Amino acid sequence: MLAITLYICGYLALAWLDMAGAFYRPEVSIGYLFRSIAWLFGPHPITFWNGFADTIALVSHVIVEPLRVCLIAATVAYCLEQVGAKDDSTTKAAAP
Repeated sequence: MLAITLYICGYLALAWLDMAGAFYRPEVSIGYLFRSIAWLFGPHPITFWNGFADTIALVSHVIVEPLRVCLIAATVAYCLEQVGAKDDSTTKAAAP
């Protein structure tokens, strides 16, 4: 139960950072990581943002997507280890 709870909280945090592909909300919009990076650059004319927004979105995806994959892999590995540990204890208890 702890692993699933941590997975859900971690996935929601990553969805909050970058909502693309997360199915967190019905609409797909930019996440707070994109907004934070844009805030650091400050106000610029729309022509700047038309050319630079894709780069910020790419940086956001490059940061969040590997973390999302690692979160899923770590959760699956933990669950498989727990199942393996139960199988080992059952086998040891049944052996004379």
